[in-house]
Amino acid sequence: MDTGFSARSVQDYLNLLEEHPNKEKKESQSSKYEDIQNSMNDVLKLPVKITDKQISIKIKNECDLARILELLGIETP
Repeated sequence: MDTGFSARSVQDYLNLLEEHPNKEKKESQSSKYEDIQNSMNDVLKLPVKITDKQISIKIKNECDLARILELLGIETP
């Protein structure tokens, strides 16, 4: 039975199929947190990045840190 596909073309196609679900998964994960990330950016007035296991807030100085801690209700000595 000849399907017209070479072993090489079938392997290339399978490799292509394996790559796309990973890209879609990464895109859906980033969009999953996009609204929360934007809200945090607005509240903190600082760049915020959210991934599956981490929230990252870029601060410029100690005043930024103090403001974040105050918003979180954390007292500093």
